[in-house]
Amino acid sequence: MSHRSSSRANDFARNRANQREATPRCSIKTFRASGANEFFGTEGAVGLLTWFESIESVLHITKCLAESQVEFAAGMLQGRALTWWNTLVQTRGRAAAIAQSWDDFKKLMMEEYCPDDEVQKLES
Repeated sequence: MSHRSSSRANDFARNRANQREATPRCSIKTFRASGANEFFGTEGAVGLLTWFESIESVLHITKCLAESQVEFAAGMLQGRALTWWNTLVQTRGRAAAIAQSWDDFKKLMMEEYCPDDEVQKLES
């Protein structure tokens, strides 16, 4: 390889590294700073649905990777909801709990915080 092509290869590698660094990574710090709301588990069905909307907005804004979505959202749980999450982590294991999809996490939260009678009231 000549010096010139070696230099081009190094420039290319440097540019690729700079592009990776220029792509912001979603971190819990940027997630929180982007307006993620806390959820306490006492807000009722409407409060939970509103929380889902706010979290989904932040997930979109921060371009949060799918594998981090549940972990970051769970980081916003407080009080009763945090106790519920910690029980889930103890039962399933941390890796399995945070590896579930955002949709599966939402279903579990709906089962816990939206009794059937509240859902029926919302629908009517």
